[in-house]
Amino acid sequence: MMRFACLLLAGLLSLAEARAQSDHPLLGHYQGSTLRDREEEAFTTYPRIIGFESGTPLIEMREGRLTRLVYDNPPGRSTLEVLRNYLAALQARPGFRLDWQCAGRADCGSTARTQQGRGWNGVNGMNVGAGGDVRYATGQIETPEQQTYVAIGVTPRQTLVHVLEVVPMQQRMVAADAAALAADLDRRGRATLPGIFFDTGAHALRPESEAALMQVVALLRSQPRLRLRVEGHTDSEGDDAFNLALSQRRAAEVRLALITRHGIDPERLTSAGFGEAQPVADNATPEGRARNRRVELVRP
Repeated sequence: MMRFACLLLAGLLSLAEARAQSDHPLLGHYQGSTLRDREEEAFTTYPRIIGFESGTPLIEMREGRLTRLVYDNPPGRSTLEVLRNYLAALQARPGFRLDWQCAGRADCGSTARTQQGRGWNGVNGMNVGAGGDVRYATGQIETPEQQTYVAIGVTPRQTLVHVLEVVPMQQRMVAADAAALAADLDRRGRATLPGIFFDTGAHALRPESEAALMQVVALLRSQPRLRLRVEGHTDSEGDDAFNLALSQRRAAEVRLALITRHGIDPERLTSAGFGEAQPVADNATPEGRARNRRVELVRP
């Protein structure tokens, strides 16, 4: 029995190792190249680089399952040849659309810094280095079943492939509870409000946020003198000015929903956003970034 268990474990480990060292199912590798590294995140925010204007990379925020792959190129192949082969494979797929491509450091801005002082590698891990011979392309594949974004960066030595599959976040967050919110406010003067959902880069509340709003309404009705400040917070992905404005809009949207949908007195609620300035967890991990993307209720 012990021997069987050991063989089963070895088999599972072999499958896991094979997956870790395999191409993404959507896209193979350039012939003769070698997979150096593969990383996966089940759900994360991804700052997608879609252009370069006025000395700054243009970024579009998306969420989903992210796979990052790094390949060593075979010797003697040009960056143009490698990129064109990848694009040909993608263009053969129904629903593919090329959104942007560039050639050369000046055209791509691959080492240009965002307003946060970071180059591409610091934005989303697309580490194409500082060399002049750089090529990049990004596009999307839209089918009735799936929306997928692909980014490819090619240097003379390596090719980097990022694949983001739009999938819903698994709803494992603890639901809001009026009594628990009241206890946190009494103990700490603030309470994180779970169950509030927005689309990526947007401030409109998603319908599934209604249950959490109702718990805030119950809290406010149980304490007629209670006044609250609704605070919005983001993770550190993307531009800091964008994150600050987004957090302010999201907090204001929650306040507005409580007033217009549920009749809460506007004098009892204010709102503020702090962007990425007040993290509660490490932004280097997907779990930490998820915790930092939050709405809080604060007793002024």
